[in-house]
Amino acid sequence: MPRLLEKRLAPADSLWAISWTTALAVVAALGVGGLLFLPFGSNPLDAYIALFAEGFSSWRGFGYTLVKAAPLILIGLGTIVAWRTGFGYLGFEGCLLVGAAAATWVALETAAGGLFGPLPWPLFLTLVILVTIVAGGIWAGIVGIFRGWFGGNEVITSLMMNYLAVFLVQYLVSGPLRASGDLPQSPRLPRETWLPYFLEGTRAHSGIFIALVAALIIWVVLLRSRIGYELIVTGLNPKAARFGGINVGSR
Repeated sequence: MPRLLEKRLAPADSLWAISWTTALAVVAALGVGGLLFLPFGSNPLDAYIALFAEGFSSWRGFGYTLVKAAPLILIGLGTIVAWRTGFGYLGFEGCLLVGAAAATWVALETAAGGLFGPLPWPLFLTLVILVTIVAGGIWAGIVGIFRGWFGGNEVITSLMMNYLAVFLVQYLVSGPLRASGDLPQSPRLPRETWLPYFLEGTRAHSGIFIALVAALIIWVVLLRSRIGYELIVTGLNPKAARFGGINVGSR
């Protein structure tokens, strides 16, 4: 009996599929973003040319681009983890603000006379990262509690939590973390708590490398580990995951 050859689509995780979906997403984002310039009578193409020229035509602009890219990469990683596990969380802005406030507090308390006192740089960096993760995790966990215990919609509650985070940070810089002076702002962080720069004449710091390492860790956890597999399966089909022996409640 002759065999029939069937043309099949490339797997969703193949290099070709990932490449064209990523390119399509970038083009769609640029297209939608370009529509925002039209009500102001601006040419979207001119705006994008100026955007890329300022960000990549000089080392100073490139360094500033890296500074802005680091937190956006970290927020994107959080989005990937949440959405791949079926959790429609949209409160990443709030997590960023709360985590930044926690990191600021740690940096101020490591100065001379602070709660932690002067710390070696590796220990200080580890402490800042851990405290930031815990603070952001607790903030996001509040939404999880509302969903798990009360059946609340995580999209609505997480968006509302963003506003609460803004008010919380405003309170902190106007009260407990306020510097002396008329403006509501935190004190300037000690120079020894800054991330080291790596491009002379720019503000590019090692935060971009932390973000890239975090991206590698997330990739390994989601696609190359058992817990990542269980999280993805639970997000795709909780009933099938439960039938397969996965503890859906813990995931």
